[in-house]
Amino acid sequence: SPDRDTDMALLQFLSILYIISQTEADTGRGALRLVRNNYYSTVQAWNSGIVEIYYGSTWGNICDDAFFAFDEADVICHQLGYTAASTYGNTGTITSYGTDLNSMLIEDVSCSSSDYLVLLRCSVTTQYSSFCNDHSRDV
Repeated sequence: SPDRDTDMALLQFLSILYIISQTEADTGRGALRLVRNNYYSTVQAWNSGIVEIYYGSTWGNICDDAFFAFDEADVICHQLGYTAASTYGNTGTITSYGTDLNSMLIEDVSCSSSDYLVLLRCSVTTQYSSFCNDHSRDV
């Protein structure tokens, strides 16, 4: 019947809109993901890895500088769907995460509360120091 065809076409159209909106939400400004050996996860598949942020229309790194502490780590964990951070740090000499070649995008992450649900509620800067040029400072 014509009504059934119209309903099916509308349902398909709405399904496509939903898929597009979910894809854009996953890669919207401030989206986070964990990366290991050039594989990434935006869901709770892993409990550690290099944290990348989508900022300025590209994926990149967060510098672990003097401001980064448990409040900031907790906020990242909240955004990724976890309750809180049990530990945090920079990649340092950890090689199990693989080689990371992305640019540093933000540093001076400072959260006034560990209860925030998204990292961009915190203060950040996109002007990073030479201290952050070394990938050993990646969060």
